[in-house]
Amino acid sequence: MKRMPCPAVLYVVVLLTVTSASEAAADDGSGPFGVTVTAAPTAESARVGPLFSKDGHFCTASVVHSPRRDLLVTAAHCLDDGDGGLVFEPGYRNGRAPHGVWRIVRRYLPDGWAKGQHEDSDVGFAA
Repeated sequence: MKRMPCPAVLYVVVLLTVTSASEAAADDGSGPFGVTVTAAPTAESARVGPLFSKDGHFCTASVVHSPRRDLLVTAAHCLDDGDGGLVFEPGYRNGRAPHGVWRIVRRYLPDGWAKGQHEDSDVGFAA
């Protein structure tokens, strides 16, 4: 015999969906699973920014706590630009880079990515 969900559980799910949809509509978002919000700049968000290549492609990268304060983490495939043209702009917002432009001088890729682009190894670090 198939067991039906408890009415209280169904009520909570419906309530959460309606509340999320209302929030999204108020913020001009696209709905409970596609809501986008513009976050206010903070010290934490300044650690995140785009990693730009010379050809105009970009990925998101984040500053990692390190002794020299110059280490980033991103996807390994974002570090594949072999000509040394990668730059990171922490805190980038509305066309401005308030914390400057960091030129990538060294990449650290796991062997799984460097030797075979194995998708489980698609993470890398850069200085």
